[in-house]
Amino acid sequence: WFRALRQIWLDKDIAKVKTLLSNNFRYYENPFEKPLTSLVEVEAVWQEVHTQDIAKLEIHPLVYHENEGVASYALTYTDPRGITHDSQGTYYVKLGSNGKALEFRQWWVSK
Repeated sequence: WFRALRQIWLDKDIAKVKTLLSNNFRYYENPFEKPLTSLVEVEAVWQEVHTQDIAKLEIHPLVYHENEGVASYALTYTDPRGITHDSQGTYYVKLGSNGKALEFRQWWVSK
């Protein structure tokens, strides 16, 4: 699941994000906000990847247990203004029996 997420991000193929999500999902872009629950909402937050000139995107699974996983990630990209961003964080995913996410959460710090 995490490998597919990384490839979709690198390919900037936002339409494929829906292949990772179950019909009834909760996608936490930010842990302090309400979860996204529609593909339209998820695709909207993913639009920013189109402007990212990605220098590094690493996603390393840390823990897998049946239908749950945790991964660390590191991202370095340059935005259209020429500003370089570094971000590191953690992902959590809970999968349904079909291998698609019922719940996705992320936490990150950027500099």
